[in-house]
Amino acid sequence: MIALLERCTRGLILLCILLVAGCQRLVRPHPSPVVTTRAKPDMAALHVPVCPGARLAPGENGIAAPLGGGVAYTFRLQVRAEQAQVVAYYMSHLRNVKMFKRGTAVLIGGQTDAGDEVTVVPEERRFRVKRKDGRTEILTITDFLVTVRKVTAPRS
Repeated sequence: MIALLERCTRGLILLCILLVAGCQRLVRPHPSPVVTTRAKPDMAALHVPVCPGARLAPGENGIAAPLGGGVAYTFRLQVRAEQAQVVAYYMSHLRNVKMFKRGTAVLIGGQTDAGDEVTVVPEERRFRVKRKDGRTEILTITDFLVTVRKVTAPRS
């Protein structure tokens, strides 16, 4: 019985290896994303409004990746504000804007004035910080991803 189990196990392992190898041949290679080297994203060049006080999150750079007829740019920003303030800002500064909400998770989709697609995904974090005078303060920071799909060729 043990010998039969060992043969079946070896057979399953061999089958998995063959399936993975076969699937890798079927998958077309995709270009790797290119990490931008700017210290701060040039959101103005992309015609994307930036929430007041927001800056690139520590240790982050923008990412540019080819995407069906254009390029997608993604930036992780951070601001000392509540999520509701970030949501309100982008709801009023994007065109054709829609908000999708599930629980506390929010996704905002819209367009720049140039017609490029924008998504914003904010996430609020609260921290207790001990001040020099010994009092505790609650610090609210909202991290948010901004993705811009800049179309360079007509969509098909």
